[in-house]
Amino acid sequence: MKQPFFSIITVAYRDAWAASKTARSVFRQSFDDFEYIFVDGNSQDGTAALVEFWREQSLIDKAVIEPDRGVYDAMNKGIDIASGRYVCFMNAGDVFASDSVLRRAHEILTSSELDGCLGWGELNGQIWASWCPS
Repeated sequence: MKQPFFSIITVAYRDAWAASKTARSVFRQSFDDFEYIFVDGNSQDGTAALVEFWREQSLIDKAVIEPDRGVYDAMNKGIDIASGRYVCFMNAGDVFASDSVLRRAHEILTSSELDGCLGWGELNGQIWASWCPS
């Protein structure tokens, strides 16, 4: 099996609405060379049921639904099963700025000598932070 370019990891706990918002943003990406991994801390609010539904529909590639010791433990569980060349964390509630973010990131990462890139986001026209080594 071909290694995906990106492993997108979403972690969630008891926030089905935010998880849905993030998943929809991932599903809409025009670039498709990625695996989608979802880690849920065994939520009882419907989040875990959504994750199972998405997995059954082949919308997500891998899922972990079990108690964890917090967000960083959940993130590490996602990393442990990731197989992409690059990892992208999209925590529950996060959304991509457009449907071409992964395509653009792929273009940048394959046309330069970058090893990685970090971006935070924008709120009301103000950019919080971004970093790409030169």
